[in-house]
Amino acid sequence: MDTLSRPLPRVSVLIRSIDRPTLPRALASVREQTCEQVRTIVVAANGQALTQLAKPFPLVEVIEAAQPLT
Repeated sequence: MDTLSRPLPRVSVLIRSIDRPTLPRALASVREQTCEQVRTIVVAANGQALTQLAKPFPLVEVIEAAQPLT
């Protein structure tokens, strides 16, 4: 399915993370919501990779900052 034929998400959730151990709990909470079309974006605000923490959540997009965000 190409990008244009996919339904747009109804809700976008943006999580700004500074590598806290609570990120998996926050992602699990978003996943448990009743809305079916949720787009979850995690911004790694301290410049560290969060890919491993988000790995159990395949529908999550991780954006890693080149340098820490203030």
